[in-house]
Amino acid sequence: MNGRQAILEIRRRMRALVFDGGAVKVFGSAGTQFEIGQESLRFEQPRAMGDEDYAVGAVWLGAEIGDDEDAELVTQEIHIGIRVVHTEDETNDSHVELPRVGWRTASAEAGIHQVIGEISSDLKRLGPDTAFDAQIQIVSMGVTIPALRGAYREIKLRAIVTRAKGYPPCRYLTVTDAGSGNASLAWALPPGSRYDRNGLVIEYAAGATAPADVGDGTDAAVGDTSTSLTVATGTGEYSFSIWAEYDDDWPLEGTTDSYSIARTGTITVT
Repeated sequence: MNGRQAILEIRRRMRALVFDGGAVKVFGSAGTQFEIGQESLRFEQPRAMGDEDYAVGAVWLGAEIGDDEDAELVTQEIHIGIRVVHTEDETNDSHVELPRVGWRTASAEAGIHQVIGEISSDLKRLGPDTAFDAQIQIVSMGVTIPALRGAYREIKLRAIVTRAKGYPPCRYLTVTDAGSGNASLAWALPPGSRYDRNGLVIEYAAGATAPADVGDGTDAAVGDTSTSLTVATGTGEYSFSIWAEYDDDWPLEGTTDSYSIARTGTITVT
């Protein structure tokens, strides 16, 4: 995972964030008020959302420091900015002085302290079993400062990421003889549910050499989240490859796909 992939995954997680494990999303009813780029926080007047309080957020990349021991790694600064607006706050102090204000209908009476709390809790859950496959550290939770009809706060993170984009593979592939000319496959999906993962590709070929690239073998249709499959190959020796497929154009529309390394297996089918 490189820096760009890291902030796109953070964007996905923030858009899904809810208060107190409930159904009320932190960044708008659809979770869409969290974007890429600091400029998305720059507006002079509260957005037109009726008589509701609301939060907007953004994530962007900061400084990048190379690794002296591994040229493929970098230490990447990542910033998360949060703007909380109380439409009736003319003095700009309500979100600074009190932990719970506003949000009469949209966000369960939560102020900026609750927004920061939910973000902090989610960031601390990032680890090897999530789709965020980079080491991350919270450097600073920032300080709350007055802003127009509300408050602003900025979180600073530090992550060890790769220079190149990363595409996690399935964790393993096992292939066994199911008899009657069938091969039985089982695998574990890549950790988490990353923002850009499209699905899976499985191909097979006769003999002891598995397909090296997508398109080299015979396709075996498989569901995007499946973890097992029976393939009617006929009898003989067959080799299989499974790749995780990723959408390089996300969140835009496009047709550019990338693939993880393949997990492979060979079996003699009876």
